[in-house]
Amino acid sequence: MAITYEELSTSREMSLGVSETTLTREFMVYGTDNPDEAANIGPQLNDYWDDELRVVERRFSWPVKPAGGGTEGGVLRLTVLYRFRPVVEAGTPDEFALNVGTASERIFKTPSSQTIFDVEYPALSQQHFGVIGSDDDKNEPGDLINAKYDGKEYKVEGVDVLIPTIEWSETHERSSLPAAYQQVIGRLTAKVNHNTWRGWPARTWLFLGAQAARRKGENWRITYNFRIGVAATCALVAVYGTIEYTKEAHDYVWFRDAQIHDPATDTIEHKVYDVHVARVYQDADFAELGIGNGAMS
Repeated sequence: MAITYEELSTSREMSLGVSETTLTREFMVYGTDNPDEAANIGPQLNDYWDDELRVVERRFSWPVKPAGGGTEGGVLRLTVLYRFRPVVEAGTPDEFALNVGTASERIFKTPSSQTIFDVEYPALSQQHFGVIGSDDDKNEPGDLINAKYDGKEYKVEGVDVLIPTIEWSETHERSSLPAAYQQVIGRLTAKVNHNTWRGWPARTWLFLGAQAARRKGENWRITYNFRIGVAATCALVAVYGTIEYTKEAHDYVWFRDAQIHDPATDTIEHKVYDVHVARVYQDADFAELGIGNGAMS
């Protein structure tokens, strides 16, 4: 017996929501009670209705008898769910998010001996960590912040300050997410841009990874996350004069302290002895992500 189908008179129930619109169509399938045999019957996944509603789910109810009695070969009920989703061209981002905020960082010295870009200001960024040692009972706290004397030495506790942060995310659709592309995302995570990216200079964008999700019958939606920083040319007064150094956006910087004894006052003063800049994130070509490289606008 040939397999046939017809749409029910109670079909085409539409649900209008804030974020999405769905349409449900109901069909009766005659001539089989095996869903595998009816796999090619009726609207298929990703078929469109009115060029806007796309099939995202097909499900069978089994077995179902039609009104008026059964038919030879069995009967199935087919429910088809459509969802509204605008067509997005491959590789075109459909969502952007820019978050300019703050993060907390602890500092231990006053900014009087540090300059950035020839302006007196603490040499701070997300990756500056000043390390201050403890002292003997003759030490004066000087420019140390929140230094408390416990009868034997000063304990430097420092203070938390807010520093600026910039984070960016964008979402793209992909029809598939093969293992090879998953490996690309893994390899580029915790890397910085080797070339100009989104209009910013090299080594200013740090790729934080991605999240991918999809609904049945739809494309993958992948959100890519980045942190943006700026380079800084810094100078500070040290034991043997002024130390100048350049810190790129995501480099790490720490200071080595020296304890200088002043015989005139018989006190010990903390001064920076050396500065260390570490490049901990490797360069990578973000073009491998396949999401384009247009400037932010």
